[in-house]
Amino acid sequence: PFVIRYYNQTAGANAGKVIFARYNGSNSAAVFSTMTLNDDQWHHIAAVKSGTQIQLYIDGALNGSATDLTTGTTTNTSAVYVGRRGNNFYNWFNGTIDELSIWDRALCRGEILNNMNCELNPAGQSNLTGLYSFNNGYVNSNNAGLTTLADASVSANNGTLNGFGLTGNTSNWTSGWATGTCSAFVPLSATATNSSPVSIGNSLTLSSSVTGSNSTGAVSYTWSGPGLTNTTTGNTSLIVNPVTGMNGGVYTVTATAVGCSTTATTTVNV
Repeated sequence: PFVIRYYNQTAGANAGKVIFARYNGSNSAAVFSTMTLNDDQWHHIAAVKSGTQIQLYIDGALNGSATDLTTGTTTNTSAVYVGRRGNNFYNWFNGTIDELSIWDRALCRGEILNNMNCELNPAGQSNLTGLYSFNNGYVNSNNAGLTTLADASVSANNGTLNGFGLTGNTSNWTSGWATGTCSAFVPLSATATNSSPVSIGNSLTLSSSVTGSNSTGAVSYTWSGPGLTNTTTGNTSLIVNPVTGMNGGVYTVTATAVGCSTTATTTVNV
């Protein structure tokens, strides 16, 4: 399974740190935060499995990563526990939780930032499998009987509160952090074109443009193709000069902005 844990004051040198880990029964991979979160302030935690890496983001910044040493699936029939370590009754989280989302895909940094301080609209979200906004109940009031945590995603996998007093200022529904509704995140999308047909000895221009939520800021373009290997530029165009007979063929551009990437191809005729 995947776990996100907060280490309390009994954890020695790791007290106040967050760990993101995965275990498949024989191998494990883990990344510890490099910073402690014990300042009595709200912090945003995002745990991402992207390819062979597990990544831990804190307040929208990549704080650490590790190679995932596990293999195969970790799908199981165990319940998802929030605020407690698995099926035991002594590892509780002494804190406040708001706006929990679970996804069946890796979110890039730009999307994490987009969704960080606001309430997510579940409509149109790709591979969103759980969305818990913790908006049930009344702040620090008598919430006896309000023990259901609503899941606003299409999964409708509602949670059940266990062991809560549900009255007063502790062990109860309380004020959260997220405010307003998140703007719709539009994934980065790229197109690629070129100035061919081109004759040997002349120059070739490779061009790309991007759209999406992060397209108006700094974008890097990495080109690869015949005679070109991972050439990166901050410009929308790359000039190959002079063109040789080996420059004909398919070129791929990878556009990256705020940790989000997309690719496009174009065919050059020489």
